[in-house]
Amino acid sequence: MSTRARVGVELKDGTILSMYVNSDGYIDQLGRILFNNYTDKKDIIKLIRSGNARRIGPTINQSTFFKEKPEISNDQYSFIEMSLKTGMDFIYLYVLDNEWLYSKRNETPYALEDLEYAISDNLEAAIKPSDMNSFIK
Repeated sequence: MSTRARVGVELKDGTILSMYVNSDGYIDQLGRILFNNYTDKKDIIKLIRSGNARRIGPTINQSTFFKEKPEISNDQYSFIEMSLKTGMDFIYLYVLDNEWLYSKRNETPYALEDLEYAISDNLEAAIKPSDMNSFIK
């Protein structure tokens, strides 16, 4: 089963340009790729303008796209709302402060948190949702 995600970038006027990612959307995969490889806003906009993706690689050329046009949301709230209504497991947003934020659908879906913290300090965030069953007895 795919771990679906939406990746967005906040523009100067507060709108969000975003794309759908079909698989590998969990933090230890897509989150790490975004945080480690997509740190320039121009590159992030170029990635998102490439269209919805099957998966995102470390470079745009290593990514697989569907070519559908990106979505535009009026603000962060409408971006999160649209992401949840369309069943996204993870939401990633590059904000005006030049940092990546994320949200997990099954935790606090409307609270965007620091992706750097999740990658470096949060072991649970690095576990795929499908792996959670091995921790439950």
